[in-house]
Amino acid sequence: MGREKFYIIAPSHWIGNCARNSILFQNKKINVISNCIDHERYKPVDKFLARDLFRLPQDKKLILFGASKERDEDNLDIKEHYLGKLMDDISLNLLYSAVDVFVAPSLQDNLPNTIVESLATGTPCVAFNIGGMSDLISSELFGSLVDKVDLVSLAGSIVKSLQTKHKQNVIAKNSFMIRNENCIAQEYDEVYKFYINQNNE
Repeated sequence: MGREKFYIIAPSHWIGNCARNSILFQNKKINVISNCIDHERYKPVDKFLARDLFRLPQDKKLILFGASKERDEDNLDIKEHYLGKLMDDISLNLLYSAVDVFVAPSLQDNLPNTIVESLATGTPCVAFNIGGMSDLISSELFGSLVDKVDLVSLAGSIVKSLQTKHKQNVIAKNSFMIRNENCIAQEYDEVYKFYINQNNE
């Protein structure tokens, strides 16, 4: 049996399983290592201050989600605050910190940066249980996974998350322990050393 020519590292268990089930990689060793995030750029900010900077209400529960444009019609009895496109880390960090929950209603995704960023700021997330979402929202500490893909289930999980007393600093601390740059670098280092030693045998 010849030596392996290359090795696979997947950022989520979902995409790792996709690779294992493929013809090309089904006999390859696949390691799963999450993407890291800079916790100096994304970290908890005082919610009152963050809301004040965006001129958001201090006495309301705020739900964050992405939208390409402001809606023309409003059929819901819910106040909207369209903030336009935010491109820089400072603004994004402040916005994640300002809200009570971030919702990612994607029907197909791997390991979305939006959820990684939100958790780093200590804001819980709600998402459908697809792709790599379960790697990020691995317990109720980080928010809620929606198993059934429909609006009623999604709405129920959002309400549940809003009613749960999430602790911003606890979420951020656990995110740091899992995805800080040194931790991820160490995981890569261990994989490199393992295969180097294996090939030298």
